[in-house]
Amino acid sequence: MWQQIKKWLEDKYIATQNSKENTANVFFNSLNKNTKLIKEKLNNIDDIRFREIKPTDKNNNQIQMTLVYITDLVDKEVINNHILKPILSHQQNLDLKMLTEKKDAEILKNQIIDAKNITKIDKISKAIDELLIGKSLLLINQNSYVLSIPTQGWKERNVSEPKTERTIRGPDVSFMENIKTNTGLIRRRIKSNKLKIEPFIKGSQTKTKINIMYIKGYANEKIVKEVKKRLESIEVAAIQGAQHILELIEDNPLSPFETVFITQRPDVITAGLLEGRIAILTDGSPSVLTVPKLFMENLISPEDYYSRFYYTFIIRVIRFAAFIVSTILPALYISILGFHQQVLPMTLVNSVYTAREGVPFPIAIEMTTFGIFFEGIKEAGVRIPSGLGSTITIVGALILGQAAINAGFLSPDGVIVGALTGIAVFIIPTVEFNNTLLILRLLFTVAASISGFYGITILLLLIIMHLTSLRSFGVPYMQPLAPLQLTDLRDFFMRVPYLLMNTQPKSLENKNQIRQSNQPSKRFFFKYKLKEED
Repeated sequence: MWQQIKKWLEDKYIATQNSKENTANVFFNSLNKNTKLIKEKLNNIDDIRFREIKPTDKNNNQIQMTLVYITDLVDKEVINNHILKPILSHQQNLDLKMLTEKKDAEILKNQIIDAKNITKIDKISKAIDELLIGKSLLLINQNSYVLSIPTQGWKERNVSEPKTERTIRGPDVSFMENIKTNTGLIRRRIKSNKLKIEPFIKGSQTKTKINIMYIKGYANEKIVKEVKKRLESIEVAAIQGAQHILELIEDNPLSPFETVFITQRPDVITAGLLEGRIAILTDGSPSVLTVPKLFMENLISPEDYYSRFYYTFIIRVIRFAAFIVSTILPALYISILGFHQQVLPMTLVNSVYTAREGVPFPIAIEMTTFGIFFEGIKEAGVRIPSGLGSTITIVGALILGQAAINAGFLSPDGVIVGALTGIAVFIIPTVEFNNTLLILRLLFTVAASISGFYGITILLLLIIMHLTSLRSFGVPYMQPLAPLQLTDLRDFFMRVPYLLMNTQPKSLENKNQIRQSNQPSKRFFFKYKLKEED
């Protein structure tokens, strides 16, 4: 009995508090009170503007209005030409009595103010949110609501070429910081009513807009629901960009391998959507995420699909070799010289050890030092202004490398191994994967320093176990290799001709498996015979 009374009192208290909150969250019928209320909510910030409008209606009665906006977030031409001028030029169409009875607002919305998507808002919290994203609020005396008018406008850079994913062939267009522009770049490429967009607002302080895009009928509905579930679970104060969201929704945040793909290229996102992936766009970020992600995407360049398939096969073999070299070449060098000299001819071993005479550091320390030196040179090239970056980094590497050899800090063969590793790193097309390779290279170096080939083998087995167990939104990360999907190997080590790619990748578990309906065998060879005209 006592428990029931206690529960009833708690429910009554919660209902009372909710009622108080709802009452405190509504506008008054007084223009002055509503204006004061907005000032208090925004703590009198410096860039807010309260512009009084006093049009005279058809009965010569003065109507009191106030237009509220934040000066740094709005387009002043829109305010002057689409709000103020229409109200003042059509003031004879207004009626104070009708406006007081809330019947004239529709005329104000639909016939006088020259703007789309005008909404009536009666909640203070909602009105403040609209104000903070660049919209203007029109307050009318004796009305307990406001009109929210889209007036966003601020300076933005033009659409430019991608900085981290440049190609010789293909479009040189990159995403930018405006989510509407990014959405338009995708819609220009996919002109289909099946392309769906669902918005989210995340970040209690930043109120960042996030859109997910997918093609209905292509994307797996289970994966779409999982993406929505993970986005809805985000409870943070601020969203700083796409990378922030990536770490909040990926399957295994502690893994060195990213399970969410990030890119700046609209053509890459378009291709992913058509294969059944889901894109995640973030306002204020020039990068877009796609899920699910497969391991092979780290070694694929957009240019592979703008070149002949013969060349694509050759360049992908080179990339696979570069991946192996950049990961374990320093570890193999340490293992051979430190533990397994017998795998090399004795003449070569004597030559290498002769060149290492006078070097005061062990091989592992030498390779680690060179790796740090190389990463420092690479980082300096990014930070230095573009006109000087390449010149200074190349000259710095040559001079410091030669000086280190002459001073006896590094051996010539160690510099060769380090240089080959550095060149292999730059062959990898994905910048984010280079960071993963740095971690793997360090782990293999430590393993080789401890027990040579045995340490490399054990670490390699652990990494393979980790990769085969990794998932990206439920999809195995190592497909189409593990589990094996033979049909998807057509775009793995090589890209077969488009005539043979008549189905979508099965690895992504998409719904629509048909890529082209015509049978490729009938179109693989064309034979034309010219007919003579009579």
